[in-house]
Amino acid sequence: MILNIDQAKKVFTQQKSINLCGIACLISVCKYFNINVNEAEILRNSGTVHTGTTLLGIKESAEKLNLTADGYRCSIDELKNCDTISILHTVNKDGFTHFVTCFGYNNITNQFLIGDPASGLFHCDEYYLDSIWKSKLLLLFDSKKSTSKNNRDKKSNNYQYIFDIISRDIPLLLVTLILSIFASIFSLVPAIFIQKLADDIIPQKNMMLIFYGIMLYALILVIIAIISYINERVIIKQNLLFNVRILRNLLFRVFHLPITFHKSLNTGEIVSRLSDTERIQNSIVLLINSVFMQIIILFVSISILFYYELNIGVIALLSIPSLIWLSYYYSSKIGKKQKQTMAKYAKFEAYSIDILSGYFAIKSNVKEKLFHKRLLESYKSAQLKRTDLQILNSQYNLYTNLIVCVFSITVVLLSSYFVVIGKIEIGVLFAIITILAQILQASIKVVSYMVSVQEAKAAYNRSLLIIQHPLEDNSKHIDITITSCNMLALENVTFKYPGREILLEKINLTVRTGELLSIFGRIGSGKTTIIQLIQRFYAPSEGIITFNNADINKFDLHKWRRQIKVVSQQTKLFIGTIADNISMFSDSLENVELFCKTMQLDWFFKIEDLKLHNMVDENGNNLSGGQKQLIGIARALYQSAPILVLDEPTASMDKECELEVIQLLFRLKKDMIIIMITHKPEIAKMSDKIYILDNKHMTVCDDYLLL
Repeated sequence: MILNIDQAKKVFTQQKSINLCGIACLISVCKYFNINVNEAEILRNSGTVHTGTTLLGIKESAEKLNLTADGYRCSIDELKNCDTISILHTVNKDGFTHFVTCFGYNNITNQFLIGDPASGLFHCDEYYLDSIWKSKLLLLFDSKKSTSKNNRDKKSNNYQYIFDIISRDIPLLLVTLILSIFASIFSLVPAIFIQKLADDIIPQKNMMLIFYGIMLYALILVIIAIISYINERVIIKQNLLFNVRILRNLLFRVFHLPITFHKSLNTGEIVSRLSDTERIQNSIVLLINSVFMQIIILFVSISILFYYELNIGVIALLSIPSLIWLSYYYSSKIGKKQKQTMAKYAKFEAYSIDILSGYFAIKSNVKEKLFHKRLLESYKSAQLKRTDLQILNSQYNLYTNLIVCVFSITVVLLSSYFVVIGKIEIGVLFAIITILAQILQASIKVVSYMVSVQEAKAAYNRSLLIIQHPLEDNSKHIDITITSCNMLALENVTFKYPGREILLEKINLTVRTGELLSIFGRIGSGKTTIIQLIQRFYAPSEGIITFNNADINKFDLHKWRRQIKVVSQQTKLFIGTIADNISMFSDSLENVELFCKTMQLDWFFKIEDLKLHNMVDENGNNLSGGQKQLIGIARALYQSAPILVLDEPTASMDKECELEVIQLLFRLKKDMIIIMITHKPEIAKMSDKIYILDNKHMTVCDDYLLL
């Protein structure tokens, strides 16, 4: 297949994050078949996580978009004869899995046309492709044309979200626009005053007239200054309101997005997208306060030049198409560089958070030099991309200034000639030169706005992952019935992550109030996934989970999660006091103390390091693993719930603490359902039921000695 390079440029999509290469390739394929999709939909369906996705994940996501996707292992020669677009499973320069799009092979040039979502479109020979395409795995695509029409008809307005946000600021923006119009009109007064002063006022040699003229000119300058001040104050207010509003909306979405979203993007990527929103606001401010103002100045100034001298007005007018063409030529190039730069800085932020949060491990293994080099290389890579962008902007500014110089010299020469032949007076020459400077400055500012637009566009497109991703479904409002004897059951539950093999198959489990149930299993067997299914972070592929014989998927999501308290193996602690971390910042120190006494937990927090008023560092770095788990248990018990789930709750504790925790669980189990994941037979033997999870299936263990 030979695909025209122009068509490839039209459909090719760059990745927006280091782990989204497979997503970008599939979007390119969808564009090739004229199927309209959004990135968030593919992200959800492909099972993309921090490390990326798989060929199976891309295949499953493609099939939901009415594409036929078949996986093959083939040779370079077979790929040459391929008559359709394909996605290749390759490795990048760092040795990590990477996906690229193959648009075809040219038998004349003997080169493949490859779309690398990380670097762009390029041609390569079979030897280079063979060096990166080691697995020889690929996906071949075809469109299910009979059913793809609906997808083509789904035209989503990506910019509707930002329009809705801006619409609330229309009154303030209109005030800014009106003030900008007045300021732009008054800004032409100096040129007209100079012309009148030189040609009409000074020749009369009337000092009073000169004095009054200058006083009027001074008054106008004061008015301009006041208008500019008021305009800036309005802009500052609008800037504050807009930034808070858009960040409030994005943060709301971040906190209400499903767990699949947070597993697909790391913290640094999310933070960088939130930070990029300021670029959107800067672009709006420039549009209203600068661009509109400069456009008004441009047209009024050119009109005045036409009034003074027709030929000079025509020359000034001709400069605008030249600048617009130059702006259009550099627009796509600058936009591409902007995306690459933002992606590199997002990668640096992600690496920074990851590396700096692990300084204990780095110091323990004496790897300071290695990780210093790694983080520095990431920063240098981002800086190099930024430098490339700055060089491109400098080239754009150079050609803009050269065009300005050519037209400026032409106008000055022609105006001087007209003065010499007596066609215009010297005052008109001064006015023309002053107005010309404003015209050219206005033209430069208007066309330079393109750079800001590209920044804002790139920032907004990156934030679409947050904006377009569906929130957790909380549309069910069936009441949850709580009794003195509750029952939780998993009935024939099967589950697989998108793009992965089946993890759980036909799982059956029943536990009632008053029972302590233990689950055993190998690492990666799916024990934590069962907890997440119960919490409704995921939905079973088959089967049902019930609480008191009612399907949990029919309950209000937040109300259901309030019925479950989970103690994870790695307890997340926040900066604040220990009491704050127990109550999750929702209650006073006194009430937390009372709770600890009531639950007989106060002995935990009499230790000097664990007093309730003590401050907790970032991620609880000033506490031991066992102390963190104690806080996690207290947090889970703080809000009474009928279900308690514990994942290795005593893994980091000493024997004394472990015994106290087990005794606590025995005191509590008469009033709640307790599910515990553990690898310790001595703890499991105290359970009422023991389940073993192995090879996708769950079995009941009647004898703990067999563990």
